[in-house]
Amino acid sequence: MSESLNVIIVEPICRGSRLDSLSLFVSALEKYSEIHLITRSDYLTEHFNEVFGVSHKLKIHKIDSDIDGSWMRVLRSDEYREIEDLISHLDTRFAGVGYDLVFAALDDYFLACLKRRSIPCLYVKNVYFARYRVEYLLKISRLKDVILNLSTRVILRRWHGRLITFDERLEGLSIAGNPVITLPDPWIGPFSPALRSTARSQLIGNDGDWAVVAIGRQVARKGIDTIINALPNIFTEIPHAHFYLFGAVDKRYQPQWHELLKAWPDRITHSVDFLPQEMMPLVYAMGDVILLPYSKEHTATSGVLPRASASGVPVVASNHGAIGEMVQSWKIGECFTAGESDELEQAILKVYQHGEYSGIKNFAKHCSPQRFEQRLRDALRI
Repeated sequence: MSESLNVIIVEPICRGSRLDSLSLFVSALEKYSEIHLITRSDYLTEHFNEVFGVSHKLKIHKIDSDIDGSWMRVLRSDEYREIEDLISHLDTRFAGVGYDLVFAALDDYFLACLKRRSIPCLYVKNVYFARYRVEYLLKISRLKDVILNLSTRVILRRWHGRLITFDERLEGLSIAGNPVITLPDPWIGPFSPALRSTARSQLIGNDGDWAVVAIGRQVARKGIDTIINALPNIFTEIPHAHFYLFGAVDKRYQPQWHELLKAWPDRITHSVDFLPQEMMPLVYAMGDVILLPYSKEHTATSGVLPRASASGVPVVASNHGAIGEMVQSWKIGECFTAGESDELEQAILKVYQHGEYSGIKNFAKHCSPQRFEQRLRDALRI
């Protein structure tokens, strides 16, 4: 059992799936007497208030920030120093009783944290650092990986901290002398195969369409160029295939994208509008396959995987990194080599011909909010 009665969570980005994960963190930590959140003023939005409502236990501390309209942005050094000041202030508040300290998403302030020495916290009991991108802890193929590997260990040793990650390939490993805490990447919300009929009636013009779906802003990292190159052959091979894209296409790829739209106007539906949270379960449930053709630079997991499985929909994903590992080991779809449009086409055809994937229900259960909360409580011994 954790000796601490209180917890401080540092989460500088409270948006999208990060906000969902934070809500589960807070729910899982409800046995603490006090839960304090340090974040940036930009993220205290109407949606934030909807998620947390009137919470008498969650105490919010904000630093002033201006992300200039960006969806996400890493912390500047001066912002990180403000966070340090808040932690130091709260440290004195917990004199004699102690507290646990959780840094969510070390990715967002890695350099700032590395440059600074640890804060002189006299009453902290346990320190945890969550990080999404951890490929360099598994495989070193570049000088940059060596630097990141050593730097992560420096931060953990400096704080006597433990690493938390959604990348379950680190299960059973120890970093800087402490076992890694691996958590399932959870789905949150009413995602369900039972929504399929409603979703298709609302979002699909022709119910006979075989819906190929991609979700989110399409940039190079997400493999939009591979999708553009593969779609003409997919439309030819599957006469009733229809591509549904929910998200803007990066400027770099708009000329090719507009050419594709001109050539296949009746086979593509593109929505660039912001997707409200309540629409997400319907967008997932409408699909026959959901695409995750990430480039080789992306090795972390994706919140699309658990949401797709919770909706009963298979995925086609690049075969590398955490995503490729999970798709293949859990049998929730097909994989292909990143950047190879011919392979992407063949993988989509396999899903079209295969239909059922035995691991989808099991993976959805594995990533359920209830399992996430229990794993977190077990790891933190609360």
